[in-house]
Amino acid sequence: MKSRILLAVALIVGTFGVLADKKDRSGFEVGLGLAQYNYNYFDEATTGIVSFGYHYNNTWGVELLHGRPDTESNGTGDYDVDLGILRGLYHLKDEGSWTPYISAGVGAMDVITGETDLVVGVGLKAFDTSNLNFRVETNYHTGDDDTSVMVMLGYRFGESTPMKAEPKDGDMDGVMDNLDACPKTPVGKAVDDRGCMIVEKPMVETDTDGDGVFDKMDKCPDTTAGALVDDMGCQKELAKQVSVDLAINFATNSDVVSADYDAQVAKVADFMKQYAGTSVVIEGHTDSVGRADYNQSLSEKRAASVAAALANRFGVDASRITSVGYGESKPVESNETAEGRSANRRVVAVISETVSEKQWQK
Repeated sequence: MKSRILLAVALIVGTFGVLADKKDRSGFEVGLGLAQYNYNYFDEATTGIVSFGYHYNNTWGVELLHGRPDTESNGTGDYDVDLGILRGLYHLKDEGSWTPYISAGVGAMDVITGETDLVVGVGLKAFDTSNLNFRVETNYHTGDDDTSVMVMLGYRFGESTPMKAEPKDGDMDGVMDNLDACPKTPVGKAVDDRGCMIVEKPMVETDTDGDGVFDKMDKCPDTTAGALVDDMGCQKELAKQVSVDLAINFATNSDVVSADYDAQVAKVADFMKQYAGTSVVIEGHTDSVGRADYNQSLSEKRAASVAAALANRFGVDASRITSVGYGESKPVESNETAEGRSANRRVVAVISETVSEKQWQK
């Protein structure tokens, strides 16, 4: 019997064509075949096998096998055996003209104990270009330590349609091969919609205002030409102290500002107009001739005269001007001489301001 099974395998496999395309093999299937059982309890027996199955896809399936072996137990008589196996199938290949597969399930024979046992098997299945398939397999029945060999011809219901091939991306650039104009792009390279490498153009650095700092880092992009700039492209500024002095002398017992001092008063006025944030305190002084209270009043009048000249004649806002008199209390020279007394009859002021001066290239 074994030789006949092997001959059938060779003849049928030789007649099956090679499938060029991947076929959809899902659906219901029936089969007819022959099986030879090698029992421990019975002698060898051969039987026809009928199968009913369903394939979920090209990999997984389930089926029910049924047969009635004609058996003989140690020469004591013949037995009719009902054999049933319910099992799952796993195909190792999902395309091509053949595939190995493995099976596992439960089976039972009603003549001995009627108990189910585990049945495992391996096989090889071949397909033709229609819905037919042929398979050969061997199984092991764990309960009674039996084995079997089976050949079967199967027929799957439904159209045998080619399965759509899954799109592939051979160079793994994110563009499928059927759309890839550059199918051998090195891994990790950025590509365009056609799958070709994006060639990055070198960046051209620009310096629009010509200050030596590129635009991408320039915080002051409109710097005036010739300006001395810092690392951020902004013009450097130097803080400095600016000031102007006022010194006016008066005749004895007089608070009249002589025209000889107009240039000094005008200089102070111009300074205050240039630096609008400045203010001035004008200090009036006298010599020690006369009463102290009279000299105090005279010093205040002298300071007020200069303040009035700044405001009325030279246009400085009066709110920025303060006048104060110190009388004879702050001499700068000795009152014992005529020269010293002349120096002490005075009005003075110092105005200063801290300003930022823009720096320029030399």
